[in-house]
Amino acid sequence: MGTSLAIIPCPQMGAMLLYSLKMSSIISGGIIIALFVIGTTVSPLIIICVLAGWFSGKLKTEAPQYRMMFQRISCLILILLDAFSATSYM
Repeated sequence: MGTSLAIIPCPQMGAMLLYSLKMSSIISGGIIIALFVIGTTVSPLIIICVLAGWFSGKLKTEAPQYRMMFQRISCLILILLDAFSATSYM
């Protein structure tokens, strides 16, 4: 995976690499790249997934009567997001 990123970097990574080359010192450039790596590793999606699992467990134990409604609303939101994503590329 790391080799493929080095061969074909994404545009954001390329921009950050160029920006880090413009820095006045190697340490400043290294810090910029380190922050970029941390920002892409600790994705907000990971945080959202952890919170969703926690919320689902709470919902299951404290309000089981709303569990099916929550699943259906979540399913509807995913379908709408997918439809929006599909139509935005057309």
